[in-house]
Amino acid sequence: MADFNTNDVHPEPGSHKLNLRKRPRSSAIKSTIPPITSTPQVQDIYPPQQKNKRALTLFEQFALILVVLLVPLFSLFIYMRANTLITSIKSDSALVYEQFDQAAKRTIIQDYATAADNFSNIRVQLAELKETVWFIQGIDQLVEAADKATGAIEFLLKEVPRLQEIPSAFLALNQDKVDPAEQEKLSQTIASILQNLETIQSSFVDSQKIVRSIPTILLPKEHRDQLAAFETKLIAINDQISKYQDYLPAVKSFLGYDLPHRYLILLQNNNELRPGGGFIGSFIIADTNDGIITSFDTHDVYEFDGQLYTDEPQPPELTGITSQAWIRDSNTSPDFVTNAKKAASLLEKAGGPSVDTIIAVNQSVIEDILAVTGPVNLDQGTITAQNFSPIFTYLIEAASLNSDAPKISLFEFIPKLKAKITGSQDQWGQIVGVISQAVHQKNIMAYSKNPTLQNILADLGLSNQIKAPNTLDELLITHTSIGGNKSDRYLKTRYIHNTEFTARGEIIDHLTIRLYDGYSDAVERQIAAYLRPFGVEQLIDSIRYVLGRGDNVTRLKIYVPFGAKLLSAKGIDIKEVVSKNASDLDERHVLSYVARLAPGATNEVTLSYKLPKELNIKPFDLYQLQLHKAPGINNVIFEKHYQIPSTLTIIKAQPPAALLTDEQQYQVESALKTDQLHQVILRQK
Repeated sequence: MADFNTNDVHPEPGSHKLNLRKRPRSSAIKSTIPPITSTPQVQDIYPPQQKNKRALTLFEQFALILVVLLVPLFSLFIYMRANTLITSIKSDSALVYEQFDQAAKRTIIQDYATAADNFSNIRVQLAELKETVWFIQGIDQLVEAADKATGAIEFLLKEVPRLQEIPSAFLALNQDKVDPAEQEKLSQTIASILQNLETIQSSFVDSQKIVRSIPTILLPKEHRDQLAAFETKLIAINDQISKYQDYLPAVKSFLGYDLPHRYLILLQNNNELRPGGGFIGSFIIADTNDGIITSFDTHDVYEFDGQLYTDEPQPPELTGITSQAWIRDSNTSPDFVTNAKKAASLLEKAGGPSVDTIIAVNQSVIEDILAVTGPVNLDQGTITAQNFSPIFTYLIEAASLNSDAPKISLFEFIPKLKAKITGSQDQWGQIVGVISQAVHQKNIMAYSKNPTLQNILADLGLSNQIKAPNTLDELLITHTSIGGNKSDRYLKTRYIHNTEFTARGEIIDHLTIRLYDGYSDAVERQIAAYLRPFGVEQLIDSIRYVLGRGDNVTRLKIYVPFGAKLLSAKGIDIKEVVSKNASDLDERHVLSYVARLAPGATNEVTLSYKLPKELNIKPFDLYQLQLHKAPGINNVIFEKHYQIPSTLTIIKAQPPAALLTDEQQYQVESALKTDQLHQVILRQK
């Protein structure tokens, strides 16, 4: 690695606590081992037909509930970010550590009143400290700076909970009857929070100025370092508050306060996977103006695809399946920004309107919401997280065949679930958690044409824009269902990524993809049992194949480092593996093939390829693998193996890797729910 330097000195990580009564130990520890950066927490686990318009509106009506949740989601993300900032402030910039520690604990559990009492005690202790060590040069300024910072934190503690008022006001504003007072309240709440943030930031700026005025020449070096760390923290806080000051005006823009704002909301069924999530069967065009949803129009995707004439070719993933680019096939890239731009452009070419912001929602989000709200009891049966998707899929497909399948029960379901979501403040907080998780797992994504708004969406992790690679190794696997059925929900997938290091530093990856189709007679009997209370006595044969009785046919696309060379294939003829430079993501190489498996069957393919770069182990070097989770795909286990020669040893791994055998085999296993970073430091023996 070009920037690797064995003479670097790396301080041990840890918080900086300034204590004038006790001489702190130096935190500078020399090391010749390159640091491993942080990684996200890993959790262990074990051609469509024209749809009937009446049936399609079942999902569309439910989508209205999602829109009500998604529009205020932006402000709720700011609230969570602010809570994280507060916790960081209290744990890292404490003058009186015990009180700050208690305040942090109380704030984490949202006991803001007790946390405020802790900070009041800090003020008292600061005054006592000033009297005790009055003779130390600069103590007056230091205490004043800390007092201002503490006061600002107290103010911030009181202000952060007010961010929760924004979604509450939005919900109140979009009930059946519009209350002008509620409309004014939403705008005033945002303006008030912005004004108070300016006051808070001013206090931190004053504190920073005071710190800079303290004469440090007579202070011991350790205290000078900690004082500098305190100032650095103040600067970081100012930067974060500046971001919030940008976020809140953006909330107003999304709510249509500056100008009316138009949304394109893509409803994606990830039981039929696409690289960007799930098959787009319908979409919503919604407008907001002054905080009110003024229009909400639902559309079958074929309404506009039927009017679309373009010479834009079909995506390579769907070669032989379709003749040209369609709105329904616009999410064939794992990069949502690419997909969003394409969907909006094709919508306009089909005679649709121009939109400002594009949102994609995968159907599994509904199941996650049901898991929180609990069952919804109907006259004919109960809708749960487990049976929602099979029932929904069957009824939609049955309606497309103009069968006599019942529909009334789902119309009863929608208002009852809406009442559960909006009727309880405790439940609303849980739903926010579900939506936040859906964003992290790439089941909800958003992109805005407005550059300022888009920068904020990207900063909040909503855009899933895949950046240029910055690690030695990289892996992203997408699935495209090309069999025309909805059986991807029953696939159990395992990726086994075995990296072999040679004594010369060469890197060879052996990637095994194991697919198991879990659809079975027992599953089908369960689906029939789910539907029986709703009046379905016998499953229609053609729909049985759509549900999963037919073969699952998937085109897998594997993104690896640019310049990688395919060496061998097992479980498939190497001639059937396409190896070429990626056309949709820069600086990547792609390996792809088609897997077909019947219910109950397993498909396993192993591809071996050599990376273009090598390690320089003199005497050690760092290997990193950036693992991307594709949107929409669930139920995936990822195994990471390391195979090293007898001349090398792993001295550190993240996540920690277990030694499996005496042949230097290491393994770590995890659920692939979000992006992951795997890294090891190798050293010569």
